Amino acid sequence: MDYNIYDHDINQKPKKIIFFYIFVILLSITIVIATIVITYRYFYGTDDADEYAKSNYNSERSEIIENANKKEIEEIVPQNITSNQGQNNIENVTIKDENIFPKHNIEESIASLFPKYDETTQSKVRNAQTSNEKNVYLTFDDGPSTSVTPEILNTLKKYNVKATFFVLGKNVDLYPELTKRAYKEGNYIANHGYTHSYSSIYSNPRNVLNEYERTEKSIQKAIGINLYSSHLFRFPGGSSGGVYNNTKSVARKILEQHNVAHTNWNCLTGDAEGYTSVDAQLKRLYSTAKGYDSLVILMHDAAGKRTTAEALPKIIEHYQSEGYTFKTYYDIMK
Repeated sequence: MDYNIYDHDINQKPKKIIFFYIFVILLSITIVIATIVITYRYFYGTDDADEYAKSNYNSERSEIIENANKKEIEEIVPQNITSNQGQNNIENVTIKDENIFPKHNIEESIASLFPKYDETTQSKVRNAQTSNEKNVYLTFDDGPSTSVTPEILNTLKKYNVKATFFVLGKNVDLYPELTKRAYKEGNYIANHGYTHSYSSIYSNPRNVLNEYERTEKSIQKAIGINLYSSHLFRFPGGSSGGVYNNTKSVARKILEQHNVAHTNWNCLTGDAEGYTSVDAQLKRLYSTAKGYDSLVILMHDAAGKRTTAEALPKIIEHYQSEGYTFKTYYDIMK
């Protein structure tokens, strides 16, 4: 009886061995086939998932570049630019992929939109006062200031008119946000020196250039553009005359040697001469503007010149009704 039991177990072992070998053979075949397929796809095949990922990456990259272009241009270039207002029209400006990615040097890409200086610039600047075209250049000296400049900027924006601000470097350092706002809203930021101290700036001709360069650095820092250069200076008290006339004469030549034009005005509101009412300033302006077609109007946006801000809407409306075109020095220096 014991023998038959052991004999039965022995008879079952060959079947188990056969099944084991079949399993091993099938597993080996599966491994070989999988290896062949993987090897083929690695060397010759295309992974659809990889292609999809690559396509999706390229699409997202293009979108990032486009958004970066738009954002950087809006940050650097003044808003509301129109050729009629003396600005360069940048509606069609595009920056190619290779120029922004991966260099990201936007400043160099749009440097052509900044003011320029060449051998004809000074004569063009002078011609703004003598042209027979009906143009108006609104210009403001001695700012910015928190009490006057914002109101002037609000008025300019309301009437969609641009102006030229001959800023003082010391005030730019005090109120950089106002300088940046004026620039971003399409106004021309020009240079009026740093201190406005006659005894300092006119102690020698070279000091004029030093004050110009110091103010340019303040402007660059305020607007956030190191490549910006106004190329335009207005002498405190005018570019000639007075006890400092000889110093100014030499300084003008030094400025031109350093690619800096200078300009004056041909009419004014008298806001620095004691005309403290709107009517008095308007009367002074219309009187000094007689005989000129193209008007370069001197005004001030320093603290205490609130009457200037109050008179500005009437000035704009008057010359609009007379068919004048409002310009800035961007029209000349572009």
